[in-house]
Amino acid sequence: MVNAKRILIFTFLLLAFGACIIPSEVPDEIGLKDALKLAYEQNLDIKLAIIRNYISEDSIKLSYSRLYPNLSVVSSFSRSTIKSSGTVNIEGIEFEVSDRNSSSSYSYGVNLSQWIFLPQDFLDIKKIADSDRKISILALQEQLQNIYYNIISRYFSHLKQLSLYELALEDLQTSKDHYSKTKKMYELGLANRLAMSNAGLTLQNKEFNLVKAENDLNLSKIEFLSAIGLSIDSDINIVDDNLRFSPESEEDKDHYEFALENNISLGQRKEQLGKSLHSHKKAVHDTLPTLSLSSGFSYSDNEFPTDDYRVSGTVSLNFNLFRGFQDKYNISIARMRAAESEMELARLEEEVKLGIKKAVSNIRVAESLLELSSKREDMAKNDIELAEARYASGLAIYLEVEDAKISYTRAKADRISSYYDHIIANISLMVNRGDFLGAVEDTILSR
Repeated sequence: MVNAKRILIFTFLLLAFGACIIPSEVPDEIGLKDALKLAYEQNLDIKLAIIRNYISEDSIKLSYSRLYPNLSVVSSFSRSTIKSSGTVNIEGIEFEVSDRNSSSSYSYGVNLSQWIFLPQDFLDIKKIADSDRKISILALQEQLQNIYYNIISRYFSHLKQLSLYELALEDLQTSKDHYSKTKKMYELGLANRLAMSNAGLTLQNKEFNLVKAENDLNLSKIEFLSAIGLSIDSDINIVDDNLRFSPESEEDKDHYEFALENNISLGQRKEQLGKSLHSHKKAVHDTLPTLSLSSGFSYSDNEFPTDDYRVSGTVSLNFNLFRGFQDKYNISIARMRAAESEMELARLEEEVKLGIKKAVSNIRVAESLLELSSKREDMAKNDIELAEARYASGLAIYLEVEDAKISYTRAKADRISSYYDHIIANISLMVNRGDFLGAVEDTILSR
């Protein structure tokens, strides 16, 4: 897989240092690079993902422990007292007799036992554990990818809202200037009441648009800070550091072939399918006879003249003739789970293919809209100059100028939206391809 080695190193860095990172000082100004770095240090979802990976690693080690022998040390001490009494008749004379005998001993020894697995069974356990380890790493990478995608998409959404807010602010100032000019002309008798009323309504609409744009901007900032892991009340200025992400290829077929090898979710499903197949084999192998071996050594120190040394070894063969149909249903369940994993993989491949097609389509639409809106913006700017010249010459009313400015504002807003939609569509394509996390990793580790 392309970038697989670097992503794995990045993951191990997170595992090694993620739980003990000392948060850095929050800056007054933040760009996307700083945001990713801060998220790496402070985002709770990342820390939870790392902890869950630790738990998964320990679970894998627990499954490996079945392959090791069991070693135990035993020791004991015992003391016994035997007391006997009775009557003895000797030549008609009865005698009372009694006897008391005490003894003590202690012993210690070592016992070693181990299941002797069939070779296939041993390999199945190892393969299942190896699959679990790969699934654990891929699951962590998938979580990181989702977290960083959320951060980056919200970052560009905020920049989009910031641009629209600045446009609304500029538009409001223009409307205020127009209202002031119209009012002066009205007072001088050069404008009628209708023109004054239209100027007032336009100003109110621009004020409303500014309030809405400001609210959208504040919400986008809150969502972005929350995604990083910072307080939503933080007074941080978010700036554009011109960091952009884009895939290398532009062909749909190349994207899909690349995704089959590099998409993190697909890799996880492939490993899950492999684990299911090994689990099915193991369920079959569990029905075969099993050998077990045990050995031991013990030493006893007695009060009697001799000490006891004992060495033992046992080999047993176990074959389950009937266990209440457990073997039958275990095999059936394992087989169905393998079929389920295969269907999930096929379904996910179709989802990735669809996601790539959607992302490519969104990129092309955004590019077309960006080009069209840029042309419309240039035309609207020329229309404003023409309308103002006509108005100054008395050939047009100011409403014509206002209409030209409205068209210009809409075209500029469309260009801004298309520009950031194009960026987010590229990121979505990279997520589906599987090279997004590697690009983020390069960004963080390059600092």
